[in-house]
Amino acid sequence: MSKFKVSLRGFNAQLSADTACKEVLMGALSGAMSASSSHSDHPPNSGRLLADTWWMPDQHDVFQYLKVDFSGLAVVRKSAVKGSGNSTAAGARLFVGNLNNSAVISESSFPPFLARHVKFLPQHWHEKIALRVELYGCRSSGT
Repeated sequence: MSKFKVSLRGFNAQLSADTACKEVLMGALSGAMSASSSHSDHPPNSGRLLADTWWMPDQHDVFQYLKVDFSGLAVVRKSAVKGSGNSTAAGARLFVGNLNNSAVISESSFPPFLARHVKFLPQHWHEKIALRVELYGCRSSGT
């Protein structure tokens, strides 16, 4: 079972239950993604959910992360994660990740939260870390 740790640092916020707040937050900005490290063929901006490739770090340990920067505050309501698509293998909050090479796991059981950026920290994997993500919600007008 793949798991990802997402660390939520303390803040106070009042969030509405706006059901229209479900847009893809990362947009087409390739610079919106960074990582602890990356393999030359799998840079951080390859970590988008619908990308043809995926992010893969140089090292495969629990200190690796993929970071999404919104360039401003956003309300995050849902996440989706997927692996490389090449494997045969079947936060702080833990989110259950994909269990095979091609499934997309969508997680919306957490309460909405306000963030400037989100880090995905893989905690368990088969052979090598490979990750694609997407975050859904809406931009915040707050500061």
